[in-house]
Amino acid sequence: MKFQPVVLAMALALGCGPHIPKKPAGVPENALWAGDADRGAFVLVVAPDHEGWQVKIFDDHTGAVLGQGLYVIHGGIARPSFSQDDFTTWDGKAVHLKDGGVLVPKNPS
Repeated sequence: MKFQPVVLAMALALGCGPHIPKKPAGVPENALWAGDADRGAFVLVVAPDHEGWQVKIFDDHTGAVLGQGLYVIHGGIARPSFSQDDFTTWDGKAVHLKDGGVLVPKNPS
């Protein structure tokens, strides 16, 4: 079976998933990527407690901490943990989830 170049390129693009940049020094290995090819951040989510999730967000280029503290889910489903497949983007304040929810600081400053 001979594939046309356009069909082959589309198949490869669909199978590759999101582009996840290399983690800068200081970003924990278990931090997850929230972003697209243009913008994003690495997100470290620690086990939940009765008030929300302890979260630390790292710059994707420098590893600097962009945000940290207690985060809660608005508009999404409750969950016991997060995986790479749960995140879509980081908008500078909130982590957007594929189910339409957002992970936001409980007490924004």
